[in-house]
Amino acid sequence: MIRLSDAVFISSEPDCDSVIAIRIKNGEYYFLGWMEDAENYNYVMAKHPEENLLDRDCFSDANSLYCNIISCDGYNDAYLSAKTDNPYSDFLSNIKCYERNAMSDADDHDIFSLTMDEIYSISDALRDGDYVFVIDDFR
Repeated sequence: MIRLSDAVFISSEPDCDSVIAIRIKNGEYYFLGWMEDAENYNYVMAKHPEENLLDRDCFSDANSLYCNIISCDGYNDAYLSAKTDNPYSDFLSNIKCYERNAMSDADDHDIFSLTMDEIYSISDALRDGDYVFVIDDFR
């Protein structure tokens, strides 16, 4: 597992199909969005994340996470981004920055590059906030 800075995430351009944004609130997991290598758009963002509750065990494997995401109540209530020159930066602009003591920096998101096994092993230790995961073995 590696924590990535915003600058490294943007410049390294990880595989779009491995980037997922999750919100944790009161110990519950919510789907925020994901990047896709699609012809007409770069990413999908939930319009109402609070409607995208995921199962507590959603990180058990890639299939479970994928199925949880596409079957959550608000999955189809999302917007597609237009193709842009800098989709990674645009994607991050939709995610809340890391916050501590009600303070945050504009270019400091919680971004982690890891495997499904790693995310499963740490998922219970994550605190409330928005996370971007680059999951090596997601799709």
